[in-house]
Amino acid sequence: MFQARQAMFLPSFLIRIVVDKATESYIKMSQCEADEGLAAGYFVEAAMSMKKVNTSEAVKLMERAVECYCSTGGIHMAAKYCKQIAEWYEDDFEYELAIKYYLKAADLEGMETADTFGYQCMLKAADLMVLSKEERFVEAIQVSGEFGNLR
Repeated sequence: MFQARQAMFLPSFLIRIVVDKATESYIKMSQCEADEGLAAGYFVEAAMSMKKVNTSEAVKLMERAVECYCSTGGIHMAAKYCKQIAEWYEDDFEYELAIKYYLKAADLEGMETADTFGYQCMLKAADLMVLSKEERFVEAIQVSGEFGNLR
């Protein structure tokens, strides 16, 4: 607990150094791992660490994890982390990119099973289409309609 309190008072450049070292370590561990499924877990940890200082770099690392999960058949995990990327973009008000990743998560999940997770991603994408700068109302209605047809 004491260390956590101390970390709150570290200057931002020191936090960046610590995060960079942690991320570098996770990436090295992923390179040493022969099993891509296990390597993907290291990329996820690296991305979560990097998210604290740089979202765009975190997204690149998470995309590598998604690729690893897809290549090993871990489609549900790949969908889960696509949704995580979408949430990061949504937090940064990058709605177009968030929509892209929500739809990708729904597509990936649809490959395995049609369940609530995929529906949630589709509806979230439709929701953001209305909020986006382009106000994609027609497309949002179509995506919502797809959801209605699936149920």
